[in-house]
Amino acid sequence: MAMTGLERIFATLRHKEPDRVPHFEGSIDEKAMQQILPDKSEEDFIEYMDLDAAVVHYRWFTKYEMIDESKQLARDQWGALVRFTSELLPHPTEQVIKSEKDIDTYIPPDPDEGWRYETIEKLVKRFKGQRAIIPCLPDVWNVVKDSLLGDEWYLTAMIENPELIQRISGAPRAGARGTFGAA
Repeated sequence: MAMTGLERIFATLRHKEPDRVPHFEGSIDEKAMQQILPDKSEEDFIEYMDLDAAVVHYRWFTKYEMIDESKQLARDQWGALVRFTSELLPHPTEQVIKSEKDIDTYIPPDPDEGWRYETIEKLVKRFKGQRAIIPCLPDVWNVVKDSLLGDEWYLTAMIENPELIQRISGAPRAGARGTFGAA
């Protein structure tokens, strides 16, 4: 008897044998998707390809404020400057934290803003009981490295100032204070 994608995913997670190996994509490039199924949505593509899960890529949890349309420069939700190219994700060009003092006054985006959940609600409505819905959220590594500190400062600080990395990443430590640290 054929399983639904949701049943297949759950069977696998429970270390049970599904009717076939579950398959899904972590991120589907718009250009590739449009070559296969022109003028359709990512949800249509998931259904057309009969994927077992709809992965809500973190790009769906991000808003951009366009700063310069001609240069394709925008500000991401964390406050960093990014450049859109032909690639799926924009390229970080200027971090938001310029000095260690900036950490104390930095206010991260509100995780409870309603728009963040609209995609999940839409996918649940369309695929409920048929396909797994897997949110893929941004991780501390990428947010801190790409948007907050930038590659060079982050990677250098990993060796020269690991306390900075702990502080801005929210790693618990004795006596930590501020937006990112545990009290």
